[in-house]
Amino acid sequence: MLQSSLLALSGVYHIKERIFSRLLRANGLENMSPAQTRILMALWIQDDVPVRHLAQLTSLDKSTLSLSLSRMEQNGVILRGGDPVDRRVVRVKLTELGRSYRSSCDQAMKELADILYDQIPPDELEMFLSVLRRIFENISHQEDLLGSD
Repeated sequence: MLQSSLLALSGVYHIKERIFSRLLRANGLENMSPAQTRILMALWIQDDVPVRHLAQLTSLDKSTLSLSLSRMEQNGVILRGGDPVDRRVVRVKLTELGRSYRSSCDQAMKELADILYDQIPPDELEMFLSVLRRIFENISHQEDLLGSD
């Protein structure tokens, strides 16, 4: 059971990422990856943040975050700049283009949620999401204990 549950969890993640990529393209966001949309979502909540804070908000590893930020900057979605107080800190903020992606991204996420949660009764979905939040807390705590790469 343990191996099959881990395979299922991994499979759900990878298939979800492929479907979300297609939905992003269908909603006019051809240049955006699922990882980049996680960055956008975090910046829509709190803009002009240090890269380190963005890494925590998105749970993206350093290499994925760095590559995603580079592509987003090249595409005019974000700007990176120095911190006025600490020159060692790099801050990230949205451009007008990045802000303009919100409705298309929200639509793609709604379509993805409709696919993921189709025919799941609300009480079962709430229980699943509760367990999923606890799993996330468990692995986040372990990652904190083990340190980052």
